Amino acid sequence: MARGQRRSSRNKFNTSRALQRLIDQRISLESGKWVLEDDDGTEVQITSGKEVKYISGGGLDINWTDTSPGSDADPYDLTLTVNPADATAVDSATTDLILLADASDSNNLKKATLGYAWDGTNFYINGKVGIGVTSPSYALDIPNNSDATGTARANAFVTYSSKKLKKNIKRIKNPLKIVEKLRGVTFDWKDTNKREIGLIAEEVHKYLPEVVSYENKRPAALDYPKLTALLIECVKDLQSKIDFLEKKVSSHAVDIKKER
Repeated sequence: MARGQRRSSRNKFNTSRALQRLIDQRISLESGKWVLEDDDGTEVQITSGKEVKYISGGGLDINWTDTSPGSDADPYDLTLTVNPADATAVDSATTDLILLADASDSNNLKKATLGYAWDGTNFYINGKVGIGVTSPSYALDIPNNSDATGTARANAFVTYSSKKLKKNIKRIKNPLKIVEKLRGVTFDWKDTNKREIGLIAEEVHKYLPEVVSYENKRPAALDYPKLTALLIECVKDLQSKIDFLEKKVSSHAVDIKKER
């Protein structure tokens, strides 16, 4: 081995030994504990029963300063820095803790529960999802816009409706009278001037509150698909009236024939 190579090998060996001595010294000074501290003073103690793991490519930069605490600009010998630009995807579970960047706070790294999981087939979210809505009020919330940003599209939306899930089941009373009080209207949305037809939530609230959604205790939206049940009962009532009239007409026709 050349003299330069031997010298380089000895330097690496000495550096490694010095680093190990420094770690041993720091642990002994902490009475068998190694303390990690973040910017806001939160400390995590690493004892002999715990491990510290660095995930390569996880966006974590390590800076080791071989000086005494407080003698340089950085008072810590070991600094761990999260670098989002270098982060890569890692497998996580719903109970894992993650760091979130909060631009409104100088200490912008926040610890939070992950709240979602991906198993390769299914995506699970523990909480509400807002698409274009920063503070969703529903499990899935999109903006109150009349253009495409407030529109959902699918082949079908399926609603739970099993008898096993319901109680106090009763037929809708006087469906025709309810429909007579409702007013179908044409209108233009204020935000886009888009022309549509529909009902007015405040008016439906008076006669059929079961299909009305409220915000701040005021009528705000309608569950239009539920109106199908009302219209089905209206058709049935109308059919009964038609059958009754047809029987009366038939009986009168027989009487007319007899008179002839």
